[in-house]
Amino acid sequence: MTPTLWPGDLVVVDTSARALPLPGEVVVVRDPGRAGHRLIKRASSRGDHTFAVRSDNPAEALDSRQLGSLSAVDLVGRAMWAWSPRRGLRTFGLDLPRAGAAELGRRS
Repeated sequence: MTPTLWPGDLVVVDTSARALPLPGEVVVVRDPGRAGHRLIKRASSRGDHTFAVRSDNPAEALDSRQLGSLSAVDLVGRAMWAWSPRRGLRTFGLDLPRAGAAELGRRS
C-alpha cells in the first residue's frame, strides 16, 4: 500500500463495520490464498453483494486482479488511523474524488 502505508506503520481497524465498503475506503480483508493472513487494500468498486480491492502500488501487490471479487465475509474491517514515527498520526477517510458524491448516499 505504499505510498499510503509503509512497512512498520501501525493501523487501527474498525472490525465492527460489516457493510460493503465504498470505493476509496482503506480496508482489511482475509487473504483467500493464505489462511490466517490479512491484506490491507483500497476498495475500488462494489456490486450488490461483492466488492473489489486494489493496492495503491499495483505493480507490486496482490489485489482483485488476482483475487477476484470479495464478499462481506472477506471483510475484516475498515482502517481508521495509521501511525508511523516519520509521518505521525493520520486518519483514513473516503477518497472523495474516487468515491463520488453519489456513493455517499448509498452508505449503510
